[in-house]
Amino acid sequence: MRWLNERIAVIAKIAERRWVRIALGLWAVIAFYDAALSQFMPESVAKKFPKMYELIAVTSGWLPYWGWALLLAGIFVAASIEFALRRTRPSATTTLKSSSEPNIDARIAFFDILKNSQWQAEQTPNVEHPRSDWMAVHLDREVHNLLRQSKLAAWGEANLSRSTGPEREIRPEEWDDIEIVFDEIKPQFPRTVAQYRVTKSHGSNIAYFGVRFCKEQINSRFPAQPSQEKPPSSYRGRDKPVAVSPRPQYSRAQINKIVEAIDAFYPPIVEIERALIFGKGIAGSLEGIIRHDGAAVFLNRMDELRLTLNAASDSLDRAVESYGLYTEACRIVSDKGLHQDPFFASYNSLAGILREIPDRLSAAALVNYVEAKKATFVSTVADYHGWTEKTKKALTDSRERFLGLQSTDDKLG
Repeated sequence: MRWLNERIAVIAKIAERRWVRIALGLWAVIAFYDAALSQFMPESVAKKFPKMYELIAVTSGWLPYWGWALLLAGIFVAASIEFALRRTRPSATTTLKSSSEPNIDARIAFFDILKNSQWQAEQTPNVEHPRSDWMAVHLDREVHNLLRQSKLAAWGEANLSRSTGPEREIRPEEWDDIEIVFDEIKPQFPRTVAQYRVTKSHGSNIAYFGVRFCKEQINSRFPAQPSQEKPPSSYRGRDKPVAVSPRPQYSRAQINKIVEAIDAFYPPIVEIERALIFGKGIAGSLEGIIRHDGAAVFLNRMDELRLTLNAASDSLDRAVESYGLYTEACRIVSDKGLHQDPFFASYNSLAGILREIPDRLSAAALVNYVEAKKATFVSTVADYHGWTEKTKKALTDSRERFLGLQSTDDKLG
């Protein structure tokens, strides 16, 4: 009976469209009235009900029984053609996948979304004391939901115990049992894997190696935030750090945490500022230092500046990473790279020349040779220093706004 059940199931799929059900219902009622009553009811029986007999005689007899059978066949032919068209027409998801190809590691795409995306900027914790990785957990769940719903595609090489199979698209239904491991990218584990959700009793727990996404597809789901154009080395603070205000939905505990983040950002900014004041001094004294002490002494002071700046900058980066949950506070210092990168580019350019030719030129010739590089270096030092001053003010203003809101809440309470 299996063959019969399979055919009944196909007929049910063909008849699932609304117009097909309506057409079959109308056909059944009208055909029964016309054929059964007028053509199959015995005349001797019909004459016992004269009024009914006269009504049927006047209103029926449209088609013979075989005409109604042909009409039923026509309905099924039309419905079958539409059913076949629905099965062969590519869906929007299929079209998207057919034009996609894997070109970005899944973990790289994942951490890019956490670092810089409109999705990341819109997230806020739902509890007062969220876990440190709450945003990564939320993104992990959202990505796997999209994979299971065929709204996002992923590719990988199946684990065959002793080798891997060719790269292929991972079927949506497989995500019920497997998940991508979005752990930290390390040199010893360069390829992203997908593992079974329930640990296997024997054999490897890894299902796929080298899991990748389509960059265009993942970016369409999680667009990046509009990026600012990198300024030239002569740039002088056209994008001022802006103080931020608390959102209305923030609780007192969250406000306290943001104030704590601002307090953590302030000391590294001050250290960067002090180092740059020292940098201004050695840049302005370049000629005198080289003429009286030599290029080697100047290079030593440049190295001292670099080490001090790197230490302060790393301290700030660690604080930002620690408080990355609170995007309002982190946004104040987020443009550090726009000023730091041009500075180090000019620093490396100037130091590179001094390291290459200190023994081949006289002090006077060397000063003239590096004059153009010095001008760029002085410009970027001044720009970076100006950013620290504006950032300190933005941090101070933001802190006052958050504390002011907290004070208002206390009074209302």
